[in-house]
Amino acid sequence: MNHSLFIFLLFTNAAAFFFYGSRNAILRFSGRLALIIGGAAGTILAVLCRKPKKQGDVPLMFCIVWLIIHAALIWLYTDALMHVSFLLILLIMNLSAFIAYAADKAKAMRHAWRIRESALIILTVSGGSLGAFAAMTLFRHKISDMPFVFLVPLMTIIHAVILICLC
Repeated sequence: MNHSLFIFLLFTNAAAFFFYGSRNAILRFSGRLALIIGGAAGTILAVLCRKPKKQGDVPLMFCIVWLIIHAALIWLYTDALMHVSFLLILLIMNLSAFIAYAADKAKAMRHAWRIRESALIILTVSGGSLGAFAAMTLFRHKISDMPFVFLVPLMTIIHAVILICLC
């Protein structure tokens, strides 16, 4: 593994471990952000080492799925380079899903018109699962809605497996 990647993962996991259990809202948000960018192992360790679940915690299953995603991305990064146009399409799909989920959360907080759940699911299934999963984790959106709690992590794992098989 690349030396700089190892240092990045070490610091990200340490930050995730320390921030995740904080009582401060900004630090908790930082812990969820650290979970998404590479701190899954630190978050899992924090969840297992502290008191039972607090209100608004990210489910342990989400942390495990992020750990699988990080392992797949590290494997892809160190083992193979993918076609740039394919990566660009994936980036656009995931960014679109992330923005849609974030916009839906913002609208839910304002009690405004919402994005249809079918549109969110279509974005997830059609390749934007990582963006959807990131938004769900970061904004705690749809994490108690059973179809989303089941479908989005499952599609994220399926998309990661497909990516690995394509390389």
